[in-house]
Amino acid sequence: MSLELTKSFVYTANNRECEFPLNNLPFGVCFEKDKQKCFSATAIGDQVLNLTYAEELDLIPKLGFKNVLLNSFMSKGSIARKELRKVLQDLLSDNSKKRSKVETIMKDDRQDT
Repeated sequence: MSLELTKSFVYTANNRECEFPLNNLPFGVCFEKDKQKCFSATAIGDQVLNLTYAEELDLIPKLGFKNVLLNSFMSKGSIARKELRKVLQDLLSDNSKKRSKVETIMKDDRQDT
């Protein structure tokens, strides 16, 4: 049985071969070379969404991403992770009401991060 992909405004996330469609949002830490600093992120298609900035802009709940390391967030348990994924899926969906704001905190992962 094939899982139906949830459509995203990130075009590459809608490809069946994509590792990170809207149905699979991993959490990680990235390094931004030009700013010489790390940030918490999730991958979507061939892009990353900066969770540190998303938290600062009140796009997502305050879950400790300003601390960059995922320890604070992960210690909140599976309920917090599921709730955040739901918020992220709404923000990154094809019909996102906050698309323009979300796009300001995204980076193409082919760029030097």
